Amino acid sequence: MAAIESKEDQLDPLSKWIASSAGPAALTAVQNLDYESSLLVRIANDVTDPELLHDFAQCKPYFFTLDLFSYLARRGQYPMQSFIDELLAKDQSEFVAAILKFLDVKSATEYQLQQQHQHDPQTHPDPRPNILPLHVQVVHDLLHVLLTQTISAELGERWEIVQAQCIQTYPRLINFGRGHDAAILANSNSTGFSPEVEKQMKFYYQKMYEQEMSISEVIGLLQSLRGSEEPLKQDVFACMVHSLFDEYRFFPDYPLSALATTAVLFGSIIQFHLVEDMPLAVALRFVLKALKEPPEAKMFKFGLQALMQFQSRLEVFPQYCALLLQVPSLEAVQPQLMSKLRTVAKPDGALDEESVQMHNSGYPPAPPPLRSLHLDSINPTEHVAEDPNEAVQDKVLFIVNNIAQNNVEVKSIELKGILEEKYHQWFATYLVDSRAKQEPNYHDIYIRMLDTIADKQLNKQVLHNTYASIISLLNSQETILSSAERGRLKNLGCWLGIFTIAADKPIKHKNISFKDLLIEGFDTNRLIVVLPFTCKVLEQSLKSRIFKPPSPWLMGILKLMVELYQFADLKLNLKFEIEVLCKNLDLDMATLEPSTIIRDRPSRTDILTTLNAPPSAELNQDFDRLSMSAYNNRIDNRLRQSDAVSIQSLGSTYSQAATAFSSHPAFKKLLQLAIEKSIRELISPVVERSVTIAQLSTKELILKDFALEPDEEKVRKAAYNMVEYLASNLALVTCKEPLRHNISNNLNALLQSSGYAESSFAPEVLSAVINDHLDAPCSLIQKAASDKAKADVDELLAPAYAMRRRHREARSGQPFVDPQASRYALSLRDPFRLKPPGLTRQQLMVYDDFGKFKVGGLASDSGQANLDFPSIDYPNAMSPQSHFPQPQHPLLAQIQSPGLMPLQPSQQVTSQNQQQRMMPLMQQQQPNQLESVLHQGAQQSHGIDNQQPFASQQDIGRAGPNKMAAGVEQAVQSMQSALDALLKLIKESPEPSFDSLPADDRIKLTVTSILSAANRHAARDSVVHKTSQLTVNVLFTVAQSQLARETLAYLLARLCDLSAGTAKEVVLWLLHSDDERKYNGPVMITLMKMGLIHPQELDVNLAKQLQPQVRRQSAVEFVVDLIHESTLGESPCALRTDFTLCLEALEVLASDPNNPDPVAQQLMASFENVIPSVTVSPDDDTSSLKDQMKYIFSEWIRLTQHPAQSEKMLYVFIYQMSEHGLLDDTQYLGIFFRSALEFCQEAYAKDLQARLQHPSSVMPPKDGMITVDNLAKLVVMLFKIHEESEEISKVQYLRGIMGVFCLVLAHAHETEAESFNSQPFFRLFSSILCELAEVDDTYVEQKEEALMMMAEFFKALQPLAFPGFTFPWMTLISHRMFMSKILQLDQRKGWPLFANLLEALLKFIDIHVTELELPDSIRFIYKGTLRIVLVLLHDVPEFLAQYHYALCNVVPSSCIQLRNLILSAFAQNMSLPDPFAQGFKMERLPEINQDPIIATDIGEELQKLGLKKFIDGYLQAPNSSRISLIPLLNELTTKPRPELGLGFTTISTNIVAMNAIVLYVGMQAIASARAKAPDAPVFNPHSSHVVFLTNLLLELSPESRFYFLSGVANQLRYPNSHTFYFSSFVVYLYNSAPLGPQQQDIQEHIARVILERLMCHRPHPWGLIISQAVCRQDVRVRVPGLLE
Repeated sequence: MAAIESKEDQLDPLSKWIASSAGPAALTAVQNLDYESSLLVRIANDVTDPELLHDFAQCKPYFFTLDLFSYLARRGQYPMQSFIDELLAKDQSEFVAAILKFLDVKSATEYQLQQQHQHDPQTHPDPRPNILPLHVQVVHDLLHVLLTQTISAELGERWEIVQAQCIQTYPRLINFGRGHDAAILANSNSTGFSPEVEKQMKFYYQKMYEQEMSISEVIGLLQSLRGSEEPLKQDVFACMVHSLFDEYRFFPDYPLSALATTAVLFGSIIQFHLVEDMPLAVALRFVLKALKEPPEAKMFKFGLQALMQFQSRLEVFPQYCALLLQVPSLEAVQPQLMSKLRTVAKPDGALDEESVQMHNSGYPPAPPPLRSLHLDSINPTEHVAEDPNEAVQDKVLFIVNNIAQNNVEVKSIELKGILEEKYHQWFATYLVDSRAKQEPNYHDIYIRMLDTIADKQLNKQVLHNTYASIISLLNSQETILSSAERGRLKNLGCWLGIFTIAADKPIKHKNISFKDLLIEGFDTNRLIVVLPFTCKVLEQSLKSRIFKPPSPWLMGILKLMVELYQFADLKLNLKFEIEVLCKNLDLDMATLEPSTIIRDRPSRTDILTTLNAPPSAELNQDFDRLSMSAYNNRIDNRLRQSDAVSIQSLGSTYSQAATAFSSHPAFKKLLQLAIEKSIRELISPVVERSVTIAQLSTKELILKDFALEPDEEKVRKAAYNMVEYLASNLALVTCKEPLRHNISNNLNALLQSSGYAESSFAPEVLSAVINDHLDAPCSLIQKAASDKAKADVDELLAPAYAMRRRHREARSGQPFVDPQASRYALSLRDPFRLKPPGLTRQQLMVYDDFGKFKVGGLASDSGQANLDFPSIDYPNAMSPQSHFPQPQHPLLAQIQSPGLMPLQPSQQVTSQNQQQRMMPLMQQQQPNQLESVLHQGAQQSHGIDNQQPFASQQDIGRAGPNKMAAGVEQAVQSMQSALDALLKLIKESPEPSFDSLPADDRIKLTVTSILSAANRHAARDSVVHKTSQLTVNVLFTVAQSQLARETLAYLLARLCDLSAGTAKEVVLWLLHSDDERKYNGPVMITLMKMGLIHPQELDVNLAKQLQPQVRRQSAVEFVVDLIHESTLGESPCALRTDFTLCLEALEVLASDPNNPDPVAQQLMASFENVIPSVTVSPDDDTSSLKDQMKYIFSEWIRLTQHPAQSEKMLYVFIYQMSEHGLLDDTQYLGIFFRSALEFCQEAYAKDLQARLQHPSSVMPPKDGMITVDNLAKLVVMLFKIHEESEEISKVQYLRGIMGVFCLVLAHAHETEAESFNSQPFFRLFSSILCELAEVDDTYVEQKEEALMMMAEFFKALQPLAFPGFTFPWMTLISHRMFMSKILQLDQRKGWPLFANLLEALLKFIDIHVTELELPDSIRFIYKGTLRIVLVLLHDVPEFLAQYHYALCNVVPSSCIQLRNLILSAFAQNMSLPDPFAQGFKMERLPEINQDPIIATDIGEELQKLGLKKFIDGYLQAPNSSRISLIPLLNELTTKPRPELGLGFTTISTNIVAMNAIVLYVGMQAIASARAKAPDAPVFNPHSSHVVFLTNLLLELSPESRFYFLSGVANQLRYPNSHTFYFSSFVVYLYNSAPLGPQQQDIQEHIARVILERLMCHRPHPWGLIISQAVCRQDVRVRVPGLLE
């Protein structure tokens, strides 16, 4: 007793009270945080003394104390703020961590309870014993503590999670503390919202998404709600914002339109200050998280759209801008925004008050990359790295998984035989990232494995991957925040130490400089990452002979660690790491002298003081010796020397600073420091980005163009020239503006820190000086980029070099062809086609020209001294002089025909593809007189040398705009003369058309010369534009003959190919102009044939000119003439449906009762006379009739694709089809749809051929899809408008059409065999299903019948009949518009039909799983079947439960998991009891008295098999003799047939009969037992039914016995009478049945059946689990090895 009292005396007041009032058990529960909430209530009720409560507030554990005082604050017994202030003053750090843990647990638990109640409002799950709901005020007070306190980096990740959880769990926090707390707290008794609030929230969002409310209106609504004093409106505001946050996880599933709307709203909430403080931090974090997704992802688009909404507020979030700068995708998508972010972000890393708040809200500052780390590139091998196939990967992983100390040598030798050199990169990545990083205990084994393999190249690759992974983790922000990531880093440190130091191999200083790494970690507050990693590496030096103590390298690092230990404010865990390292190395830390590296470094103040002193010669010399460590760590050694010289040259360059600063001697030094700092900040990312882009571009182009070049030196030279040029200019474009901005910021910061006032230097003066000195650093960065690109490009092209060397050594004298050569490049015409033995001299000049542009110098005209490397000659793309102004000319300004409507000038854009279309016209033609004239004009206008045929763009830029305009005018005059000459040649030519002209005809040569001259002119776009104006004028005014029209139209089309802007303007004039001179029918028809204008687009614009307000008779006559000639002429180029709008307008004119138009009437009459009505008898199924049908169907397609098509137009077309007898006669109807479907097949075949010819096309052809979709649309529209009649209903009409489609499919499947293309049929049936789903609800009954009819047709098309249609068929029966719809029909009418389809699929699988090695196609079919059944199990389990008998009859014996899926189904409103619960007995369940619903009549099944009478007789008069079962045994035996798995190659058991007998006898036994005594157990081991089943089991062969027991196991499902009966029967057979000498055999059979079903993947039927458990629990029988 004394001991107990003594122990109680040591307890704090709260613990004493709990121990005395609630007992020791309650005290233990509190200490274990497993207390009940009633204890809190009891304390609150019993303790009312404020002094005692004050004493309780000081007690631990803080989690319980927080829970208690949160409850007391909610009741008003103790002020929460007083409690918080007391503990913060007492134990701040521990209390803050306790608050964080408390909020984490409480919010997560309450949120989970909310979700459970939301999903099932009827259930009220019991909360955890220690959970009492928190009040909003309490949560706000606790969060305020965390917001105002500094959160450590270790808790940063958890703090972010807690913020989001609290917002989700306590949504009223969103506007709390903003002056409306009374209204918010009015409804705070519940954390959720009332149904009325939820209803209003959904109402507003629905209106927004349906575009009934704009975003601005929603924002206005939220602003008014936020400022309201009404509790209901405050709840609506919180609910709307909360639902937006809560839905964030589902945003990736939103359609793009809805997601775009949501993004605008999300960003606007931030923009308009609707959320502040912690909700604002959560919202910003959501945006940042979305932006980290790939650019093609939906969420990235969401984040970008939201960010753009509040970009004007980014200035108040500098730290957030710094985080955004780390998102690489933003640079490519929004470069202007990134520039703004750089401006806002703090350059010196200083945090203002807002930044501190953002930091505490979960945004720790992003550290810069560590400069002491560098990853070397690995030397390329002759083998291209690739991933092994799946089989090799499985073998490698199996070996590594089974490697151990006793078999390392054997397994390593086996692995060495498998691991080819090309797999080294894959294996190294796997070994480092999946093994070494995760499994530190196996490091020694893996090192022994590598030593046994003894492959130097593999070891290099492993070391390279180790460095890469370490550098990634050390630079990752996640490693600072996550202890798990730091653990992986320590594992890699140990691995690196064993791999290098322990094996007496050095860790090179250029890869990891440990001293620099520790100093950087100290400077950037990353010792928590750096120090443990370094310690783990150095621990392995004890195993080394060279690096163990007292190695100078090791001791130098240790002394630096001791300095950190003694003089830096390290945390205890970091000090412990150093202590453990010294102990492991057997060193006494007290004897180690600390270094002075960190202590001797000058402070920032000293540096600034030195800067303010007058400059001296020594200072200039010091600057000349400045190094660029940040730059040197990013590029290789070859660049270091040249760039060091460049940096030294900066001193002399800057010495000529502006004289305006002679009175400020320190300014020169400050300017030098600002420029050098700016270079260091930018050179690494700029060089890296520019080099990466340049190298990838160079690699792709070089490999494409040099695919036939055998000389690797030519390839290397061309690659050098190109990559230097690209990298240099990319670097210039990328760095110039950021460099100017950084120099300005750095210079201003240095001036202010040096004591200069802001008014000392005018901004204009500073800007002028910076601009004067900008070329030198730009050139330096250019030089660095070009040198690094040139140094690294060999690594990218090493495989190409090696391939050419091997070819030269093995097959010298034979042409070289790269296996990856583009077929397109080999098929081009000269001079662009690739041909052996490589590029021609003319082609190679393109790459030689790259080498003429030298990089890396400074302009000499700026008054500055050049650097030591050569000067740069900027190319056109970079030179500011190349951007000369483009002259603007109105259309046809030089033509004496003012009637034509002028077009607006367009951008000068040239399409590369259009140029390629022109190239065949320019194949080495001799220039004619036109080219000579243009040649001379260009020379005269630009003043260039006569040897140069045309001036370059650069020359024009230097010549100036006046000379250039003069050259264009002279070229246009030459073009006018050429067109006059062309017209004269056309007039003299006897040929009727352009196509009939020979290739060498003067007309074609003249056209080619005009195009060539325009294309080669320096101002090509302007000349092409003017020439097209001339051509249009001549075409519409002068061209009279067909040859003239075709020639000029061809010329105009090719001119449009040369310039996209010209093409756009020409088409705009042709379509939109109402100039009467455009009303030239023959010319417009010629242009339509040439493809310049589309008849449907022309129809839309011409129809506007036929409106009564603007109609002119000339327009009517032109439209009539155009339609008649283009559709009914000798060579039609359009269909009637292409002019639907015009025909409607003309029909109105023709039928005008007051003033009918005779021209329109004549056109309508001509259509009546030649309309494509059926003129051939359906009995004569000739090609002529099919052609007519295809013509009609093509008109339908063109009509549906018309830009202005409407449903009325479609119904009118169908009416016309009916008027001409196409829809009423079944024979005509059949031929029509047969022809239409064949038309679709042909379209698909053309698309497939086009894809094969152009596999890399960005826009693959889709004509086949369009035709099929329109056919489906026609079918469903006919189904809708068909009138119901006694003779034929809507569904019967549709059945006839579907029958035609099925016959066409069957014919194609039979005739095409292996080349059968199922895509058009699948697309057709799928589109019909989708179109049927869109039919309105007035046809509900007909839609259901049509759906059932589709199921019947799908059954007819089952895989057994059409194996080539299997995959589309599976997709169709699981289609979202079919499977879900047919299973949801009233009264479950569709269930039998879908069960038949599922049975057909399983029968097909059963036939093809008879072999051990299944083909991939059958594997995919089986996986697809599993997914279909899994969907049914999840959505419609009742279907599987009712049809389990029929489905199990056709499931192959080897498909155990599939059978388990079917048998695991149970009703959705049922919950399965735990079979392993203590004291569980199945006979106590009420469900065992309920019979399951079985869709199959088992008695009828036995009647069909002829067994029912025999079984009924045996059950009524049981016979103990087994001889009477012989007739039944004969019926259960069939001819042997192949079967896969389960130990049998063939089976001779009638499985269907066996399953029917088992289920029938069980059902009869249950019915018989209930008839005798309703309350008696249904299973009686002495009944005739059990005797029958037992005797039958004893008489069966082992094979049949297995299927008998499988039939029994098929009934072990969810709790019901059948499950109980057959489970009892299994237990009886296993434990109690008098089976004689066969008892053990039968037990083994039972164990086998049960275990085979339990050993596969989940789910497992409940009845099977309970039967196995009961068999194991019965102690009367123990069969060794069974069910144990």
